[in-house]
Amino acid sequence: MNNSSSPCLDVWGTVITASNATSLTINILHLYILTRLDILKGVKYRNILIHITLADIISSLSLTVIYSCRNVFLIYELNKVGVPQGWQLVAVHSSIGVPFYTYYWIFVIAAIEQYYAICQPLRYSQSIFTRHISRILALVWLIVTILVCLQMTLSSLYATSPAVFFSILGTIDCAYKLTPCIVTSSLLTRSMMELSHMSNRQPTEGTHQLRTMAVYLTAIFTIFAIYTLFDITVTVYDMTYTLSNEFVLDRVRNTVKPAYGILNTVIYGWRTKAYRQQIRRRATKLLKC
Repeated sequence: MNNSSSPCLDVWGTVITASNATSLTINILHLYILTRLDILKGVKYRNILIHITLADIISSLSLTVIYSCRNVFLIYELNKVGVPQGWQLVAVHSSIGVPFYTYYWIFVIAAIEQYYAICQPLRYSQSIFTRHISRILALVWLIVTILVCLQMTLSSLYATSPAVFFSILGTIDCAYKLTPCIVTSSLLTRSMMELSHMSNRQPTEGTHQLRTMAVYLTAIFTIFAIYTLFDITVTVYDMTYTLSNEFVLDRVRNTVKPAYGILNTVIYGWRTKAYRQQIRRRATKLLKC
């Protein structure tokens, strides 16, 4: 194959791989710090923070692998030998979609946890939801994986009716994203309003801790919701989704996506003093080695 036709020369692929590799590295370090923070030991939302970070890691890893030079070349060769493109599309969509769609429902779980902690504090420790939050998070991963894998059954539609294939896939994609976003925004709004009333009545250390987590969740969810609007706009705007290098909007989407994982780490570090102290201690030990 001559250089002019090599898919490895695609600039977008290089940019996507670099941005996702950066996000992957930062989030692995973020997960390492989270698991060693004393203030999170025994705290329910520790599991939520870990699962958010895991979703970022898996998403960045998937995009890094898919857009690496070797795998772009593999997809190029699969097209040449006649492997059904419908299967390719759904397979790539599934590998990226599992962590991404799980992210939405992690936010729903986080919003429910915050709602109980702020609006229903007497029921917080007795609630089945908060007592089994780690199992619920694991169940969400399983259910989303099954639902996304079921999309593989749509691949046969691509050869017979591409328009129907993209319409169904796009509709499912939008429904997956909008439903949890609406639920999460409603719960977080209610929690922030109640937290504001609590702060006016009796500002305490407990109130400060609740506010720190609530502000963090609201900030990262707002950023994520903005990205989701862009993501849905791309899906609706162009139903003729392909793996071609010319599909610029999709490449922009996959370049911007890892930026969220980086911002998530930065915002949590900005809101949590113990986190910044832990980073300084680890950095000091590393420099002394």
